[in-house]
Amino acid sequence: MMRNNRIFQSLGITALGMMVRNSNRMQQGSAITDGGSALAVTQQGSSSEYSPDYEVIEEDEVDDSVVEEEDKETCESNKDNRSKVKFHQKTGSRPYISHVHALKEARKGEELSAIDLFKECHNGKKTGFSEPVKKSII
Repeated sequence: MMRNNRIFQSLGITALGMMVRNSNRMQQGSAITDGGSALAVTQQGSSSEYSPDYEVIEEDEVDDSVVEEEDKETCESNKDNRSKVKFHQKTGSRPYISHVHALKEARKGEELSAIDLFKECHNGKKTGFSEPVKKSII
């Protein structure tokens, strides 16, 4: 139901979400009438906002095209952002911060420069440095 609420909000039709919830509750014997508040539960037939003229939409009938469109837009923007990365990290599943912290712990007392940290974060055990990293180090 939360996914449906998100769809309705993205379309700007939150009233439709309330109508769907009311129609589902009307079938079960109660309806929520106060803007979706759980405090205002009324018995079937006494709901002032429910009209039999409204079309009842079941959860499985809601079109997922809006969600799919949002997912496609997010996917495209992520793809563009990934293509802009010049130096891919070689730290594995560990983020930069964790890798740098572990490196500082391993080399206690040694002063690490930004270049040393860059080399450590971009040097793979199997593949070594990538071409863009080699060019930037030189």
